Amino acid sequence: MVPEKEIKLQNKEGLQKGLANLERHIQNLQNFGQTVVVALNQFHFDSEEELQMVEDFCKGLGAAFARNQGFANGGDGAVELAKKVVEIVESNPSKAIIHTYELEDSVETKIEKIVQKVYGGKNIILGDNARKSLKNIIELGADKWPVCIAKTQFSFTDNAKKVGVEKDFTIRIDQLIINAGAEFIVAVAGDIMRMPGLPKEPSALGMDVVNGKITGLS
Repeated sequence: MVPEKEIKLQNKEGLQKGLANLERHIQNLQNFGQTVVVALNQFHFDSEEELQMVEDFCKGLGAAFARNQGFANGGDGAVELAKKVVEIVESNPSKAIIHTYELEDSVETKIEKIVQKVYGGKNIILGDNARKSLKNIIELGADKWPVCIAKTQFSFTDNAKKVGVEKDFTIRIDQLIINAGAEFIVAVAGDIMRMPGLPKEPSALGMDVVNGKITGLS
């Protein structure tokens, strides 16, 4: 993939490799029976050739496409996207959702189906702690609850460094956590923080109120 320091430079080869990742996401949504609209957040350094390349790729997969310039131009910059969403909803709405697994499946089978059908993996391994928890889950009758997999957001695998589209890999489940209130099981793959997206320095530290006006929101 393209190094972060070169991300603003035009690189058709790097973009082509990245489109494989986009393809997996589009196909996953379509497999759920959903009509897809790809919104591309456009930056000033994006070339017209690259933008057209992404649009053509999406259309080739049967997905609608729209550019979004909301950050630069506010509401006016998001008009194209809004119109495209309305057009698709009216002309080609999504079907009833197609589930990845059945609630009657075992916990292991549910996890395996997610790994195979959504991530593109081959199988799973349950660690010792997960197997101990599984016995408790079955005894409590919680094995028929939905399953959510918590893993790195940077890869389809459980290895954050494998950023491309991998195939036939194995995902190791280290913990099975019962969320009794919401009635679902969390399968934890790897040593991760279950509340992702937190920066090293909270954005709130850069915010202030100066002469009655809020500053530092973006």
